[in-house]
Amino acid sequence: MTLLDKYDRQAIDRNFASVVSFLDSKFDKTYLRSSEVPSYFYKGNKFKLEVTVFANPRIAKIDIRVISLKSYDRESAFECSYNLNELSMDMFKSSINYLISTLN
Repeated sequence: MTLLDKYDRQAIDRNFASVVSFLDSKFDKTYLRSSEVPSYFYKGNKFKLEVTVFANPRIAKIDIRVISLKSYDRESAFECSYNLNELSMDMFKSSINYLISTLN
């Protein structure tokens, strides 16, 4: 493991902990997947927000999907990903808060 890999891993671990702490306070967590890949759901009036956090250093990202409640094929109305290595928590929090406000 190189020094850069060590710093990347530390950033991923730190951001993973911050993201999970923030999402724990906002949403109900589901244990459909392993504890290394926590998933969160928020149900609005017409849409559902899914947030999945991947802590594995090879993946190290957050996937966000907005799905229409009337969509039976689970086709996303909106998708985006955030890289845990380079994540700005302020930007992530404001994005999640904005998505929640638009779903209601």
